[in-house]
Amino acid sequence: MKLGKLANIRIGLPLARKKGDIHDDIFFKYIAITLKSFSSGGVLLHGELDEFISTEELNENFMTQEGDVLVRLREPNIAVCIDKKSSGLIVPALMAIIKPIEEINSLYLTYYINSNMAQKQLKKELQGTTIPMLKAGELADLEVILPPKETQDKIIAMLDLANKEIKLLDSLSKLKIQFKNELLDTILTKEVSR
Repeated sequence: MKLGKLANIRIGLPLARKKGDIHDDIFFKYIAITLKSFSSGGVLLHGELDEFISTEELNENFMTQEGDVLVRLREPNIAVCIDKKSSGLIVPALMAIIKPIEEINSLYLTYYINSNMAQKQLKKELQGTTIPMLKAGELADLEVILPPKETQDKIIAMLDLANKEIKLLDSLSKLKIQFKNELLDTILTKEVSR
């Protein structure tokens, strides 16, 4: 089924048109998502958010809500799922806001868009020579495999578990490197003091 039938898709706000300054008589402060805010694991990186000053109060349609899925329109076309902690952030025009219908779990859709299968489909649609970009219509044409909600939940649980394992292995690898370096320092220090 095409993504356009499973979700409402719109492009974020062109921030340049609304950019203000704290020295203006009236200004509004927001936190905006950046292209760097997208992790390959489908999680929003809060350390990569930016402050945005606007000349006017911005429409809530361009702010994240729990359950939204954001997709970078510039390559790589990574998707992130918005949780409660990530609600109320401004979404710029270089991203699409996807609001799934009830039949599709936002986390499943995020994993699906980030899958090799979906990425191959999206890569075919990229346009532009210097900076390839997706259009909302091309994103809406993405073919989505939609299993029953129960199966989606099982897929999410399995992939979440795999992500936890990857994080643990990454932590273990860092600890092993640290141990190896400390071991070498200890050995070299003893050799020098002989």
